[in-house]
Amino acid sequence: MGDVAVTTHGGTGATGVTGRCTYLSAPGGTGIAPTGGSVAGGATVPFTGSGFTGATDVSFGGTPASSFTVVSDTQITATSPARSAGVADVTVTTPGGTSTTGVTDRFTYLSAPGVTGIAPTSGSVAGGATLTITGSGFTGATDVSFGGTP
Repeated sequence: MGDVAVTTHGGTGATGVTGRCTYLSAPGGTGIAPTGGSVAGGATVPFTGSGFTGATDVSFGGTPASSFTVVSDTQITATSPARSAGVADVTVTTPGGTSTTGVTDRFTYLSAPGVTGIAPTSGSVAGGATLTITGSGFTGATDVSFGGTP
């Protein structure tokens, strides 16, 4: 906290309790988890760091979070907004400024995978056939199912 004084040709104004200013630091982020989600948005994303009390905005690459809750001075939980596929820096804004960005606060938006082909197109009801599935967005796939059966 510091005194605020105004000086003109007539002199310097007196300072006192009403002439004080509090200096606020910008928040700092140290990490998010999960680090990615759907382009449709809706992922719950805890963000850790410091100086989050009084946060007025959480943004994903400049797009405001759908919602956010300040859990404590060191944690915010935000809901990712819908965005196009790619990487977005997550930032927190408080009266002290906006957090800087870095590798620990990046959220990757992923498109749903698209299947463009299957070979062969038929097989035994007993299963066990090896299939080749072609398309895009398969990186990180966690499941492949046939008619709802894994």
